[in-house]
Amino acid sequence: MIGYTSPATTTDNADTPSTEDVPYRPTYPGPGILSRFPADGEWNPGSSPLVGRAYKVANSRSRQFNSILSNGSNANDNNGGARNTLSSTSQQHQQRQRQREAGIAQIEEVLNRMTLENYTFTGHKTYHKSYHKTYDKPPMFNPQELEITREDLMKDFTYFTFHDNKRFYKPMSKMIDYVERDPLIEAFSIIRPPPLPEGIALAQFEYVKSCSPIQMNHLRLFNRTPRSMPTKYNKAFRQAANYVMERMTLPEKLSMPTKDSLLNVRFDGSKFAGLDYARAKLHTRKEAHPLALEHAKEVWRALMDGHLIPPHDARLGGKGKLIEKDPFHHGRVDVGDPDNISMGRLILMLSHRDLLILGALEQPLTTSYLDAQFPVYIGQSWYHGGAERFVNKMARHKIYHCFDAKKFDAAIDGWLVREALLILRHQFKDGMDPQYDTLWEFVYQSLVEVIICRDDGIRMQKHVGTTSGNCFNTLVQSIITLLLGYTALIYSAEEAVGPIGVIQILQECEIEVLGDDMVMALEEPWLRFTKESLAEVVLDCFNIDWSGRKSFTTTHLMDMTVPNNTNRFKGVQFLGMYFRHQRWGDTPYAPKIVIPYRPFRESYLSLLFPKYGDYSRGHSWLRAIGIYLNAAGNSETQLWLEAYIDFLELVPFTRAECWPPSMEKFVTRDFWDLGTKPPLPERISINEWMRMTCLSRNSEENM
Repeated sequence: MIGYTSPATTTDNADTPSTEDVPYRPTYPGPGILSRFPADGEWNPGSSPLVGRAYKVANSRSRQFNSILSNGSNANDNNGGARNTLSSTSQQHQQRQRQREAGIAQIEEVLNRMTLENYTFTGHKTYHKSYHKTYDKPPMFNPQELEITREDLMKDFTYFTFHDNKRFYKPMSKMIDYVERDPLIEAFSIIRPPPLPEGIALAQFEYVKSCSPIQMNHLRLFNRTPRSMPTKYNKAFRQAANYVMERMTLPEKLSMPTKDSLLNVRFDGSKFAGLDYARAKLHTRKEAHPLALEHAKEVWRALMDGHLIPPHDARLGGKGKLIEKDPFHHGRVDVGDPDNISMGRLILMLSHRDLLILGALEQPLTTSYLDAQFPVYIGQSWYHGGAERFVNKMARHKIYHCFDAKKFDAAIDGWLVREALLILRHQFKDGMDPQYDTLWEFVYQSLVEVIICRDDGIRMQKHVGTTSGNCFNTLVQSIITLLLGYTALIYSAEEAVGPIGVIQILQECEIEVLGDDMVMALEEPWLRFTKESLAEVVLDCFNIDWSGRKSFTTTHLMDMTVPNNTNRFKGVQFLGMYFRHQRWGDTPYAPKIVIPYRPFRESYLSLLFPKYGDYSRGHSWLRAIGIYLNAAGNSETQLWLEAYIDFLELVPFTRAECWPPSMEKFVTRDFWDLGTKPPLPERISINEWMRMTCLSRNSEENM
């Protein structure tokens, strides 16, 4: 702490703190930094950068500070001007002293929210700019060190193309950090221990935030040469591509978007707008939208005129991930280990300009594929009969392969992306017209050939893999997964039975996908095709590995056992859900309904390590009722969550009338196909959850 004297020793003749008292990189000051605050006379806060800034920011944040500090007199101006002298009477002096101390307490409260990394105050951008005009800004980076970093990266990422650096944005986050545990969950877990499986040590779990070493380890997976398909698979692949085209063909073709379609693109205004706009102080999509829209219109016109405009750089970023630390390493996590790539997800952030251009094409396609007749499970929901529709679609089959591809984003080659885009392009009227070639090439480059810009300005271009964060990514990956599955089946069937086998297997199989998540259902004649044999074909043909530990085979579509039986979670898993039958009622003649459910452990850890909201009782309550919507199908989760919500409601708190922006998407993801926002944040009973899950939307509204 900076060493100022206490108020008891402060005199009217006290020396003004000098700038020498402030270190070059001051540590967090903590309470008491304004303890040397003159009671009388003129004081110039500008003579101490730290205290002066605190005083001026506090003065500008609230009018009541002025009234407290000046007692109705003229307040200090923004430059810390002279204050009125105190009255000579003792009574007025004492009153002034009390008011001054009250003002100091409120100013110190502002200081407790201070961030000294760059000498800024939260939410005070105006003063942040003026401060840097007055005082020397600490150097943000060392140019020589940055050049050394770039040279090292060029040696490691030999299959990337490096471009000239751009302006430095901010330092790279090199330190590993964790999400704090929710103290309310920990407290309630002592009162009512959670029904976790035996052998789980909660001390070994952490939610690791994303940081640059993890992101670069992920990016290293893209450091390879493009690969081509062996010629022996050409026939099977072409048959698979034609069949996927048939399955994905829309009943009515879409009209090609125009420049005016850019106005209707939906986006989340709170998301990052891209480095090109952030460097212009337009950090969110909402802030950047007017300028980005004009840029998008200009690029659209150029693309329609046949000029290929490269996409904006994508910002290197990522998301954190829940991990179970190795107990043999004492819980340590080594983010510098090149093999340690399991602690997060790489995301390459689109600029807002490119989002508008891509969204004009992608959003009409996504909306058209919401119908359950298509094999891409995009926009579907487990609510309002969604789980039963999925089960009915897959019920006639005998064996189910649930595949999970290893590092799918990086394993995809560009020629597969072009095949997927070709299928999507055929869904537009005149979509194959050559005038749109540059537009679709723009889409391809944004997915495969994008230039990635780090926050320190280093730019590197990949040439394989797709881009998480691109709005086309889910659709394109879903179609590629279909191509992989049907190629493996067609090739294996023709090898086993001959050409007639191709016709038979296409009639006796069903594949449902979303991204790289897929379920392949086969009828009895094809039990010979094991997950190992199919994964071997996919690896040899596409160099994509389906043999991960999350891939499995089952002969049960649903778990037929009672909820508390130890044989749960033996059936099909799709998009994180298992399925079971349950009678809706207490009699043996009550109707059976399909219940989606998931392991308690997953729901509990989501609450223990909150990814959305803060640690207040109100936000803990919101997270609990949000998880309840998703997980009440598991009776263990239902009963424990109901008790936890009772525990939270023992202490009064202000309940939100709507979902906060940070949580709305977390809840909305289960309600895509309703065309509406999720239910209001209200506590519901298990019977209400049953109705919402099993009844159609119209039936529920009429009850």
